[in-house]
Amino acid sequence: MGSTEFVENYEDILNRNALLYLNADLAVSGSELFEASGVPSLIPLLSKVITDEVKLPNGSAVSTLWDGQFYTLGSGSDYACFLQRIGVPALDVRYIGDEYEAVYHSNYDSFYWYTHFGDPDFSFHASLTKVFGAVGKNAVRHVSFSSNTYPSFTFQR
Repeated sequence: MGSTEFVENYEDILNRNALLYLNADLAVSGSELFEASGVPSLIPLLSKVITDEVKLPNGSAVSTLWDGQFYTLGSGSDYACFLQRIGVPALDVRYIGDEYEAVYHSNYDSFYWYTHFGDPDFSFHASLTKVFGAVGKNAVRHVSFSSNTYPSFTFQR
């Protein structure tokens, strides 16, 4: 079942229970830059997580690879139906690098490529998993809802 069909089949349950949608369509394609896209209300949450909580494989904060750009979400990925059909706030984060652009969706986009070139020890995959876990944990702790709007995430330092 694809994401659109999933949302169509479970729309009532998702409307009652979904807090946010974390997208990992292209989770790790390099190790040069951390890229983030999502709804603007998630910027403070993500910024806190990648600055204070989650580290890169070398021990530095994930934010050291982030250029501060936060892109808006378009369409064409699994988050689209969650965000655009039922209004679930979505976040799409990834590690990127030049080396993957020619490989994505080609015959070379394989486990072999990842284990030899992309992320051989899967350390950036592990780091991104920690980002998603921390985002989810903090979202549950700091969310406030008002009817017919995106959740608002607030943090105090």
